[in-house]
This record gives sequence, C-alpha cells and structure tokens, in this order.
Amino acid sequence: MFSRLLAFGIPGNKFLKKALILLAALLLLVWGGITGFAWWNYEAAQKALEKDDLDSALADISRTLIFWPNSGKSHFLAARIQRLRESFKEAEKHLNACQDLEGRTEQLQLEWLLFRLQAGEVAEVQHGLWICLQEKHPESSWILEALARSYMRDLRFRLASKCLEDWLILQPDQLRALALRAKVQEHMEYREGALADYQRIVDLNPDNWKARLRLADMLLFNKKTVEALEHLEIVEKTQGDRAEFLQVLAKARVLEGKTSEARALFEKVIALNWKNPEVFHQLGQIELQEGRPAQAESCFRAALKTDPTFGLAYFSLYSSLKQQNQIEKANKELRNYKDFKEGMEKLKKHLDDFEKQTKSSSLIEAGGLIMRLGNPDLGRQFLLRALEMEPYNRKAHELLVEYYTKKNQLQEAAKHQKVLGEL
Repeated sequence: MFSRLLAFGIPGNKFLKKALILLAALLLLVWGGITGFAWWNYEAAQKALEKDDLDSALADISRTLIFWPNSGKSHFLAARIQRLRESFKEAEKHLNACQDLEGRTEQLQLEWLLFRLQAGEVAEVQHGLWICLQEKHPESSWILEALARSYMRDLRFRLASKCLEDWLILQPDQLRALALRAKVQEHMEYREGALADYQRIVDLNPDNWKARLRLADMLLFNKKTVEALEHLEIVEKTQGDRAEFLQVLAKARVLEGKTSEARALFEKVIALNWKNPEVFHQLGQIELQEGRPAQAESCFRAALKTDPTFGLAYFSLYSSLKQQNQIEKANKELRNYKDFKEGMEKLKKHLDDFEKQTKSSSLIEAGGLIMRLGNPDLGRQFLLRALEMEPYNRKAHELLVEYYTKKNQLQEAAKHQKVLGEL
C-alpha cells in the first residue's frame, strides 16, 4: 500500500500520520459529545426527580443508559426512579445491574431495603429502617419517603404523615414530600392543609401541572371558581387534551351554570376511556338535575361498575330510582349505601387499631372488609401483610383461597389450601 502511495508522489508515512491524528481528533470529539450528552441527561434526570417529575426523570435516565450502559450510578438512579414509580420489576433489574458493576456498596444495600419495603415486605424491613432514622442515617430523607409511600399504600395515614413531617424538617419545601403530604391530608379530610401544600408546590415549581390541576380542583370544591379558572387556563396550554384536565374543567363549567358544555366535556372524558367513577357520577348528577332519572341511573351504575367502593353513587342511585317511582329498588340501594357507610366506619376502626397496636388480627379484619366492600386486590395486600406477621393465621388463608379461586389463580389458591390442611 505504501509503495503505491509513494508511486503517486504521496509521502505515505506523513499522510498516514496526519490521517490518524485527524481520526483520533474526530473520535475524541464524538466521544466527548456522547459523554457530554449522557452526563447532561443524567443531570436532567436528577433535577426532574427533585421536581417530582418521575416521567421526565425516567426518560432522561433511559437516554443516559443508551450511552452509559455500564455506569453503576446510572443504573442506581434508574432503580430509584422505577421504585418511586412502583415499577418493581424494572427497579430490580437496575439494582442487579448496579450490583454486578459496583458490588454491594452500603448505599446499594440500603436501596435494596427500600425496594423490599415498597414491594411489600413491610413487617420484615421497617424496624431496621426506623433504627437507621434514630441513628440519623445520612440517607434519612430517602428512608422517610419510602416508609411514607409504604404506609400510604396500606392506608396507614397517621404513620405516613409522621414520616412526611420528619422529612420536611430535614428538607423544607421538598416537592415530593409536599405532594405526598397533600395526598395524605386529602385522605384524612384536612382539605385546608392539602390546598396549602398544592399552592406551595405551584409557587416553587410553576411547571408542575399535576399539582396545579389538583389545586384548581380543590378551589372548585370551595366554590372559588374564578381562582380555579386562572389555574386551568395555565394547565390548558400544555395539557389541554388530557382527560384529567377535561374532567376538572367540566366541574368548573357546572359551577358556572354551563351544563351543556359540562356534559360535552364529561362525555369526551368517557370517550378517552378515563377510568374514573367520579366522571360517570358527575354526568349522572347533570342528568338528574335536568329531569332525566333513567339516564342518571345508567351513569350511577357505570360509576359503581368502575369502582364498587365509590359509595356516594349508591345514594345517588337511590335518588334516581326514587324519582322513577321504583321504590323497592330504591330502598335496596339506600340499604347498600347505609351498609357501605357502616363498613367504612368499621374499616377506619380496624386501621386505627392496627396503627396503635400493630396486631395482625386488625389487618385481617380490614382486609376481609375491604374485599366485601368491592376492592379485593387491596384486601389481598392487607391479608398478605398480616401473614408476614402471623404466617399460620387460618382466617387469612381462608380468605386468600377464596380470593385466588375467584380470580382463577388456582395454583396460588392451592398454596394457601395446603397451609390450611397442615393447621
């Protein structure tokens, strides 16, 4: 090759050297660009996480891993984001990748514990984490968040609230903490506190459309339509086609007396397949107010089909049937409504007892009651938590056999039936 180059009067060694230098410079430029792009996305993922924008954080860290597939810290951050999104299979995959790359570091061991906690191993993990908090572990804020999320899932809102208050002492104005505390306060029916937290989030991060939409919804509940509409106008600029936005906008139209526009918006939300019983219920209320009780009945039944635990729909169904002079059916739905209210009061008592005494029996009673109230999947979670505390509880196994049989998950049913045979 060199002889041919020389034959054409080109100094081969000199030409080759320049070509190699140029190629090396080009490779360095490309590599620097790739590294810079990956680093930029990694930083963006961290910032999005701090802003409580988990979807953007996931997109950013996914782009990072395209160029840094062997980066332990990138897999670690991806695992944390997926855990907070409750995508536990994906979180576990990234934790394993991080462990293969960097070994079982102290930080990774803690993240495994937080993963196990949020994945359901509350009884096995929470005690050790509370000890870490007492010892002022440097990762206390992450521990408190995981505990709060776990307690919220189990409807243990007082404990969740304590964790969030402690977290906000460590990190005042932390956006994820404020958002979680607002949700807890809504569940505990402390609306003023929830509204204040959503307002604070919007003040700190005006781009947080989810918090702004919840703020608008709560303002509508307080009949502050003008203030709510100001927030809705802002959300509409970027999220105008979303079902959740259209639903809140429809509520505003109802308060403005624009029922025709509200009806069209609710119907559009339903067409978008937004599985929210409140939409059917609100549409039914319009039908009822406009003297169409039969159409209202269909809406209320659709609400209960979507979520049998949407208790208010039972009373509305009673009203629509009464207006149709279907007294016997109406009285049946009134009894259903009263039974539902009584059941919710019992559930609250069982959960209060569990928070005070942490007895598995309270959790089992709550789980069985939740199943009867129409949320069997959540009831199953409660029963499984109880079995972590008391593995051979007969009632819990009997209820799980019934649950898995109805779900046609016969292998799971057989496991619990086997335990019952050994008791």
